[in-house]
Amino acid sequence: MNEKYSLDDFYNVLLLRNHLEFLSVKQLEDLYQNTTNFLVFLDTIAVFSEIDSAFLLFKDEYISKIERIISINRFKSNDSDIKEIINSIIIFLNQIKCYDTSYKNILKNNYLAYQEDCRKVEMDSEQILLESLGYDAVAYKAIVENNLELIKDADDYFLASINYFIEVIPELFKNNEIKQLVIDSIEKLAKKGWPFNRTNREFSNETKANLQKLK
Repeated sequence: MNEKYSLDDFYNVLLLRNHLEFLSVKQLEDLYQNTTNFLVFLDTIAVFSEIDSAFLLFKDEYISKIERIISINRFKSNDSDIKEIINSIIIFLNQIKCYDTSYKNILKNNYLAYQEDCRKVEMDSEQILLESLGYDAVAYKAIVENNLELIKDADDYFLASINYFIEVIPELFKNNEIKQLVIDSIEKLAKKGWPFNRTNREFSNETKANLQKLK
């Protein structure tokens, strides 16, 4: 992870992905009408623009949702710094909307290939990619808060998320309790896959080996 950003910044990006993919405009409006939440939203979009902007290329509604949240909140504050951040975000979104189709497709294909490489899994459709990206926030919350109930019935997504975290935020696993919790969870998934779900079992073992390589 870029040293200028914290794990909290990273989690906020994961959470924003989740919200953009799974929440309706009305739900987002309700969530971000709170001033504190809106300021976190603005800060997260700023981080998003530097580390994960290609995500916004996959659905036009992502940008529409962001613009809607900004439009209903932008005049609630007279703070010049906040206004400057909002204007920068609007410029950023307009730039993305001006990408031509061929350039957009190149960025999307590169992003998909990167995500598949990180997650150690092939994705047959853009929707599977977006669901996996949206699920990352759930996996992160589950392991940080030791609430593994959150990940039930989503084994493949969980394993893909863990591989992604190993790649982009290995510092998360410097916490030995989190690392051991994840190893224990993966071992349970491997047993769950025995003897019939060979793919799940192999994916579990591969993910465990990937985690244990971390020093």
